[in-house]
Amino acid sequence: MLKNPSADLNVGNLANAGIYIFDPLIFKAIERTKKS
Repeated sequence: MLKNPSADLNVGNLANAGIYIFDPLIFKAIERTKKS
């Protein structure tokens, strides 16, 4: 796995993709969080 490979360096046709599943209550917690 290469992070930010150059455009001319083809290391394959696969991608590392993730998925996150949150409880809907997370959005209430985000609303209460102060911006930094």
